[in-house]
Amino acid sequence: IIAFEKTKEGIKLAMANPNDTQIIDFISKKTGDKIIAYMATGRDIENALRLYQKEMQKTFNELLTEQVAVAGTSPSQEAPIAKIIDLLIEYAYQNKASDIHIEPSEKETHIRFRIDGVLHDVLSLPQNLHRQITTRIKVLSKLRTDEHLSAQDGKMQTTLPQEKIDIRVSIVPVVHGEKAVLRLLSSKSRQFALNDLGIAESDI
Repeated sequence: IIAFEKTKEGIKLAMANPNDTQIIDFISKKTGDKIIAYMATGRDIENALRLYQKEMQKTFNELLTEQVAVAGTSPSQEAPIAKIIDLLIEYAYQNKASDIHIEPSEKETHIRFRIDGVLHDVLSLPQNLHRQITTRIKVLSKLRTDEHLSAQDGKMQTTLPQEKIDIRVSIVPVVHGEKAVLRLLSSKSRQFALNDLGIAESDI
């Protein structure tokens, strides 16, 4: 359930089950306002709630900052770099991103997620970590680590708590190094049931 607007007529709720009078009465008593219920699919409500998970983003940024610091000082940098890539993939999956763009510039590396067809700037990493990140991606994708002037395509697989996903990898040389694009191929994102279309279970 999401309360998305309050007007003089009452509080507007988006509900997966707008016929749930028990919860409507409960919220009405707690707020002292009239409740206006609107139908929304469970999938849409989950997507909307995800936008407000600020603590998750804060935690991710703290973890990433810690891993970047370790990677910059540790003689054995493989583990921190692997953790950075794992965090990026997990965070992209949680935000339903279809692609991760890792692009170097003169002073830093830009991380962007493609969500619903639009590229969003997520964060920037120190430029000195970029080569380690692309090398790690090449190793996981079974690509040549000694090739830096030609485009390469490969694939890898990773296991998340939710599912095991395939990732298509593209490495392209650019002015300041190599740009990596990871396309996340999730099987769950392609699964739609009738209730995702707003049809109640009693009508199926």
